[in-house]
Amino acid sequence: GHVQLAQGSAWAELADRQHYTAKPIPAPRGAVVDASVKVLATSRDLVKLEIAPREVRGSEARRLRKALLDVGVEPAIAARVLDAERSWLVVPGRFVAEDVAPITAVRGVYATPVSDRTYSMSSGLRALVGRVDAAGHGADGLELALDSLLRGVTGASNLVRDARGRTLASPTRRGSLAQRGHSITLTINQELQGIAERALSDAVARMHADGGDIVILDPRTGDVLALAGVRDGRFAPSLPTRGGRPPCR
Repeated sequence: GHVQLAQGSAWAELADRQHYTAKPIPAPRGAVVDASVKVLATSRDLVKLEIAPREVRGSEARRLRKALLDVGVEPAIAARVLDAERSWLVVPGRFVAEDVAPITAVRGVYATPVSDRTYSMSSGLRALVGRVDAAGHGADGLELALDSLLRGVTGASNLVRDARGRTLASPTRRGSLAQRGHSITLTINQELQGIAERALSDAVARMHADGGDIVILDPRTGDVLALAGVRDGRFAPSLPTRGGRPPCR
């Protein structure tokens, strides 16, 4: 009676922590597009793989090794799935979910969704847009300045642990879906940006200058149509704004 009545809530809370866990689902960052709606930066959904060799059935181990080789995993890494003495294996790299579907279907393989940022733009515009860090957060440029808009809201999937410590999707506890971040539209035109960068590089080289800057504005609205800066032969990030705002809508 003492265990059930006096200690019951404490034991129930401990059991809940041991049996249930939440797995974060990363939110795709919003896209960055130019004035003509050409995509400059976008996110794609990938997965990272982790394997528990002791949970892989003997008949599937060699098939799993071959499937890992087919998606470009190094032979030395793929061979470790045959080592039953190894309790856990983290597979290097990130993979498209469709490409590794035969792998994730094998018992003992655990896939974690991750978001990967890809860019398609000139080096000068890349310096302006910036980049994200390994965790997917804005590190500099517009990616950092507008991170709160771009990053979205992380979701979560509820998992339940069995007696052997394996995690499975909980059939009774629903998780929360990730919410994609907002996309932003720049006032910059990618084609005009490329022309401006080439003209600036040629002018700096012709004048033997240490660097230079170029800004092209729409005289009717004040919108920044192209923006670049060169220092020591390399494009440098620069964020002049109109009214204290980045060059975007």
